[in-house]
This record gives sequence, C-alpha cells and structure tokens, in this order.
Amino acid sequence: MFVVDALLGNPDRNNSNWGIVLGMDGSKRIAPVYDNGNCLNCKWDEEKMLEVLSDERKLVKPGKYRNEKKGADSMYNDKTIALPDSLPAGLQSDFKELQEYYDAEDWIQFDLLFEAVEASVKAYYLPGKISREELNLIFRKYGIA
Repeated sequence: MFVVDALLGNPDRNNSNWGIVLGMDGSKRIAPVYDNGNCLNCKWDEEKMLEVLSDERKLVKPGKYRNEKKGADSMYNDKTIALPDSLPAGLQSDFKELQEYYDAEDWIQFDLLFEAVEASVKAYYLPGKISREELNLIFRKYGIA
C-alpha cells in the first residue's frame, strides 16, 4: 500500500488510515483502501499544475514530504542534528541509502524509500529497539511523522 501511495503522491498514509474489517461471523479482512483525498496533488491550483507540467524536472522532484513551502534545499528539516551512532545498523544503512538517492536526484526511488524508512523507524521504536529520544531526533532531522 505504501508503494502505491508513493506513486499516487499520497503523503497521508499512516496507521490511522488503514484497518481490519471484523465480520459478524468473526471473520477478519483488510479494509478497502480509504483516506486518499491527498493523492495526485489535489491541493494544487491551476497555476501550480501548469508550472510543474511545463518543467519535466519538477514532475518527479520531491516536496510532498519535505518543507517545499519553506524553501528547503535538502532532504533534511534540520541539518544540524547528528544522529547517534547507537542507532541500529539497519536504520543507519537506510538513512545512507536515502541520502544516495537524494544526491543522485532519483526522486522516484527516494520517495519510495522514504516511505519504507518511515515505516522502519516506527518498527524499531515500537519494540524498544530505539529510544524515544532517538525517535524524536529522527523526526526533527528528517521530518518523518
């Protein structure tokens, strides 16, 4: 689902936007996809749409996750934050790969990986593999929500 959201430009997928349907007979199934109102840049006005469509480079440039409105020129919300070396090796590797895609301006791979890294960070936090402090540093540095 996260891959499809990345392709459709849906920045709003989170753990509150999917669920399980419980049948009257006790059966369980994944709920149909919902809360897709932010897909396909639905908040862009005609001027913004024409601006992006007239420049091929802007068609795949990231911005939905980062502070495009603030004029950010990097993948970070706060470049000054240094993540601790104590982070699990898997997360350190994810952040390194994310930087490589950003540097290569491979926006499609970057956006797909960003979605995966966001889920991965939460997966490390929930069982206590990273601390609340480390989680907050990641959130502040990358804007992962």
